[in-house]
Amino acid sequence: GRACVINCECELSRVSPGDVLVTKVAGPALSHILTKVAGVVAERGGSTSHMASLARERGIPMVLGVPEAPRRIPDGSTVAVDGVAGVVRWMS
Repeated sequence: GRACVINCECELSRVSPGDVLVTKVAGPALSHILTKVAGVVAERGGSTSHMASLARERGIPMVLGVPEAPRRIPDGSTVAVDGVAGVVRWMS
């Protein structure tokens, strides 16, 4: 999907259906947009977090613990998220 880099909750309106959400923290406040996204990549968060549990329940791939994800992944780039292998690939 297309990367949508979010630096604060105030930017959530930029997320379109099918986007891959790229953020610093995958916190519970983001859970309401899970129905929209194709995947989630976050710098911080754990596999036992509320957001991770919700993503698993919905079959949404999520990779957490990606160092500097919002800075390294360009907004609008094409992103592939493999939640099972814990791999994120992107093309500018």
